[in-house]
Amino acid sequence: PPAETLFVDDVEENVEGARRAGLQGLLFEGPEKLRRDLKKLGVLP
Repeated sequence: PPAETLFVDDVEENVEGARRAGLQGLLFEGPEKLRRDLKKLGVLP
């Protein structure tokens, strides 16, 4: 389902489009931030 899909991109407009489509969206700003964000979402331990 879209709400269970995570979209990661380094372009804010693409992330916003994914969110408008019902996906979870994360803006990629580097590997450390992505790791923290994924941990917050429970994707990584």
